[in-house]
Amino acid sequence: MAWAMRSAAWSGPGRPVSSHTITASNGVNFAHYPATVTRVLAIEPERRLRRIARQAAEYAPVPVEASGGLAEHLPAESGGFDAAVVSLVLCSLPDPATALREMYRVLAPGGA
Repeated sequence: MAWAMRSAAWSGPGRPVSSHTITASNGVNFAHYPATVTRVLAIEPERRLRRIARQAAEYAPVPVEASGGLAEHLPAESGGFDAAVVSLVLCSLPDPATALREMYRVLAPGGA
């Protein structure tokens, strides 16, 4: 996936990256995280999809925690992530502007 390549390039050789995935869905993207990612917090509000994402996390090349939550109220500390990943979700959120503000809130200074 193109975003994984950009993430790897952004992080630089050997630079660890923590990532926040907004709406994990079934976890299909987990396999594409580069090895420089040290932590993924994947948010999925729907219980059935979250269960599937947790199963996918077991096979991911990086540590993934699939958790419940909403994009508009992320269960994460401010400035705790180097990257926020959003895939096929902004068009289905009731308030995408609030979700984008939340993603900005959890990003560390200089994050992507």
